[in-house]
Amino acid sequence: MAHNMAYAGSGYVFPSLTIYPDSTGDNVLLALNTQQDGSAKDTQLNAACEGECIPAKVSSLRETGTGFLCDSIIYIDPHTAIVPLADFQYSVLSFLRVVNERLCNVGIYDSDFQNVYSELRADMADADTRAYRKQEAILGYDPGCAPKDVMRKYSPTWS
Repeated sequence: MAHNMAYAGSGYVFPSLTIYPDSTGDNVLLALNTQQDGSAKDTQLNAACEGECIPAKVSSLRETGTGFLCDSIIYIDPHTAIVPLADFQYSVLSFLRVVNERLCNVGIYDSDFQNVYSELRADMADADTRAYRKQEAILGYDPGCAPKDVMRKYSPTWS
């Protein structure tokens, strides 16, 4: 099952990046999609990606005093990469940790992000819960949303 980051985040600006698992579970394909809807302004930037530059346009770029804020990021050129799953997971978890540290550094300790991040860390720390969540994801369910009778088909100990 593929996931597109543009549809995540409850209003946060995420790129139109689609994540596809491979059939072996060893790799993921990352596909950076372009959007040609005409909403991009002439302001261009280069998004850094492991030393490479990905041409992008932004809409409504404005300075906030502590940085820049934009309403959307539109990538000009499509970009794909095949990444080992372990590397992808490590990078995502590292990014989440950095975001959490940044929030704490600016005095935010109980945001929705931090609550979900805390749940994720607890799930990842327990091998049984991690296996349960993985099976839920494989079946296409959000965490905690799979029917119990469906999950019991995969392990009778899951209730």
